[in-house]
Amino acid sequence: MAFVKLVQEGLLKFLVSQNVDGLHRKSGIPPEKLSELHGNTNLEKCKKCTKEYMRDFRVRTSSSVHKHETGRNCDDPRCRGKLKDTIINFGENLDEEILDKAFENAAMADLCLAMGSSLRVTPAADIPEIVSRKGRLVIVNLQKTPLDSKAELTIHAFCDTVMEKLVQKLELDIPQFRLFRRLNVKKYLNDKKQGLYFQGVDVDGLPFSLYKKIEVRHRAKTQELTKEPFKFEAESISGEYTVKLHFQGHYEEPQVTIQLNTSNWEDGTEANFLMVYNPFNKVWEEVS
Repeated sequence: MAFVKLVQEGLLKFLVSQNVDGLHRKSGIPPEKLSELHGNTNLEKCKKCTKEYMRDFRVRTSSSVHKHETGRNCDDPRCRGKLKDTIINFGENLDEEILDKAFENAAMADLCLAMGSSLRVTPAADIPEIVSRKGRLVIVNLQKTPLDSKAELTIHAFCDTVMEKLVQKLELDIPQFRLFRRLNVKKYLNDKKQGLYFQGVDVDGLPFSLYKKIEVRHRAKTQELTKEPFKFEAESISGEYTVKLHFQGHYEEPQVTIQLNTSNWEDGTEANFLMVYNPFNKVWEEVS
């Protein structure tokens, strides 16, 4: 969360991660300021159209190291390509677009803080080396690294300890973790019926599988939507709808009920909802 605060203050311009747990993105680091070099265990990608999908569960299903298909398909009816996980295993090439973005930011940086890495695995280790050519490199690691001689400063300490002291020196407060959940609702028309399409989304609009089930109630009738894509169809869509969201539950999120007024909606009209959850007291602090 210290990194999140540094991004918010404009001090941290870009973050390169070798972790695959997705915690940087989940913590609130904007996707456009992040390169996850070795992939994200919650992210899968269409092999055909390259559309990406975030999931609130681990997407990898193969027990074979170099097989990456997850068994799911792209939900674009014009594509329906096979989805693959984004994990990079040893011996596999990194995603060139993600790597290039990291190199581009390294070339512009005047300071690189390399934390908790042995700096022995390339091309990831090349990134701080690039910064050291014209800027300053600071290495935080318990053991020595091959780039210590190029560093302006080396600190042999725990990363958490260093970050706590850094934000104290900057007179900043580390924000407490919050979980952000989003929902997009869109009206659509087909030949015979009208419908509402419900989709979890990430901060950048990327599809995000957040919900196990969605209940839609209208005029005393309730319909359960239990499979993505979540679509509610009727002869016509108009008026008040009560929408109850059931989450995957990894953070023990309670259900959220949203009131949806579609009276003036036309084909393509959509609404977006933001939910902010405090996992420490298990309370939704905001639903808007």
